[in-house]
Amino acid sequence: MIEQTLGDEAYPYPIKMANLPIQAKLLANPINQMPGFYLDDRYFFMPGFPQMSHPMVEYILENIIPKGERKYRYTLTASCKENYFIPFMHALPKEIEVSSLPKLASKNVWKTTLSLESSDIELLKVYFQQITQQLQRDNISFVLEKNS
Repeated sequence: MIEQTLGDEAYPYPIKMANLPIQAKLLANPINQMPGFYLDDRYFFMPGFPQMSHPMVEYILENIIPKGERKYRYTLTASCKENYFIPFMHALPKEIEVSSLPKLASKNVWKTTLSLESSDIELLKVYFQQITQQLQRDNISFVLEKNS
């Protein structure tokens, strides 16, 4: 399905979305029936645009995420494809959760919103600063979102 949709653009990264971890649990997708999945009740992967992800996020918040722990979030939107962030995502410690949402802003103009979240605000600041510094070194423009 990924190859049919993206052709040669399916490689090298998007095709990897077809490989699900052994213990992955599926998240129902009522929009187009292409499920998301999650691991260890804390790592969530959802296909598509916000309208498609919204019902899955509601299910996660109501049924999976424990209530009560204070979390901090830093978010930015960068003028690049999501693939740029993959090495960074792999290097994050388990105490930091990451989400990304790519968007085709206009023909051949990509933007990606990246969010980091953790209950350890100092650790979060260190890793968020690393990515913003890397974006600056690579001359990739980005906008910081309101953090919480």
